[in-house]
Amino acid sequence: MEEKPRQYYQSLYYDRETMFRHTPYNLEERLVNAVIQGNKKFAVEMLGEISRHGAKAVLAKEPLRSAKNSVICSCAFLARAAIRAGVAADEAFALSDAAIRHIEELSDIKKVLHYEQSALLQFLDLVEKKLCQKYSPHIIAAIGYIHTRLADKITLRDIAGHLELHPAYLSKIFRQETGLTVTDYINSCKVEESVWFVRNTTHSIAEIAAMYGFSGQGYYITVFRKKFGITPGEMRRRRE
Repeated sequence: MEEKPRQYYQSLYYDRETMFRHTPYNLEERLVNAVIQGNKKFAVEMLGEISRHGAKAVLAKEPLRSAKNSVICSCAFLARAAIRAGVAADEAFALSDAAIRHIEELSDIKKVLHYEQSALLQFLDLVEKKLCQKYSPHIIAAIGYIHTRLADKITLRDIAGHLELHPAYLSKIFRQETGLTVTDYINSCKVEESVWFVRNTTHSIAEIAAMYGFSGQGYYITVFRKKFGITPGEMRRRRE
């Protein structure tokens, strides 16, 4: 196969880093994933990116009501994200209900919009509490490291070095706590994020595999099929 110029692959990576600017839905998905991971810094950054993307959807004729409806919708998907992270449903919905009651009491649009970040941080506190119960600090740190480097060829040694742990020890506790090997977890996260490119771009499967640091198209397809039960090509055809 003809080797593509470096600039071509740099363009692909740029697409990956900026794709969420193109559609608000994917910005929200990235925010939800940050909440699930308990990544407070990245979640706040994503909320800021959503805000910079443009005005919120018009959900009512009256601007204040529209702003309230928008932030209430945010509380709904943040609650679902917290539940996916393992927070008890009644606890997540109780926080959502309390947040909505507070939103309804506000009479200033700026205060309504500002409260969205406050609500996000409250949900993240719930997730952080749950993650701390579920995973040790080392595993939480390892997961955070992985999710910020999905375009890289991440190795167990890389993560262990970052955490200043012996690779064998990290491998052992990671599998004990998550039920997956480090490699399986990394590959699962990579193919989950790659779905957007499969469904929404014309990049070839080989190009998407390279974008996420897979050693080859065949390996990427194998991991993808294991995760979703179909190949990336089949998923793409179902969207046509």
